[in-house]
Amino acid sequence: WSLLLSHAFGGGWRGSLAGYYTKPLETLGGHPVPAYRRWDMRLGREFRFAGHDAEAALVVQNADRSHDREFYRDNAFGRRILASLRFDF
Repeated sequence: WSLLLSHAFGGGWRGSLAGYYTKPLETLGGHPVPAYRRWDMRLGREFRFAGHDAEAALVVQNADRSHDREFYRDNAFGRRILASLRFDF
């Protein structure tokens, strides 16, 4: 399953929370993969810069540090923090 919650807080601020879950499975190569879950968060602020729309945002993937594996037992997905800056022109 997947879940996405999004909210506009006002003043140009927007936030979201996304959750993902995959039940246990076995790959085509026969490797068992345990259940997988992950929570991501995003906070962004829209603003005007030099007469153009812009946005700065911060994204945290795997916010709860679940240390789960994706599809292969050696493919560990740790916490990632990303920043972005967008300018519309």
